[in-house]
Amino acid sequence: MPLRAFRQHLEASDRGESVPPLGARAPEPTAAAPARSSPPTRTAGNAAVRLTRRQLLDGAGIDEALLHSLEEFGLIRRRGASYEAEALAVARAAAALGEYGYEVRHLRAVKAAADRQAGLIEQTVAPQLRRRDPDAHEQAAETAREIAALSVKLHAALLSASLRESLDH
Repeated sequence: MPLRAFRQHLEASDRGESVPPLGARAPEPTAAAPARSSPPTRTAGNAAVRLTRRQLLDGAGIDEALLHSLEEFGLIRRRGASYEAEALAVARAAAALGEYGYEVRHLRAVKAAADRQAGLIEQTVAPQLRRRDPDAHEQAAETAREIAALSVKLHAALLSASLRESLDH
């Protein structure tokens, strides 16, 4: 993604506009992977997409070597014989960053930061999960999603401010 597009994305987010995650695109159907051969879709609150290895490779436009590296460095994990939708977003972003010279090893810091943030969110919702209320789990999941969305906005704003400082001087 060009820096200009990145800046426009951040500015739209600053204005409060609804913007998709950076690098996210809707999965494109492929002739090599008909819908009936796809693993079953599971639902838990929001529908979660399951992808085969071939669907992930084709959808992200990456090769086996990059996918292997992403798995090796823990950026993408297979669940059984399939991948979650987030794996597609990670693979696409990694491929796009590769165009700018980023290697998978450079992305480990991003993964570590995301894992730390997830840990903080888990600590925040842990009391909700301990409640005996039958809806407690769904309420905790909704709270976690809200905190995650706010965290992404904060990260984008901090990144934008940092880039603005370095690019404007």
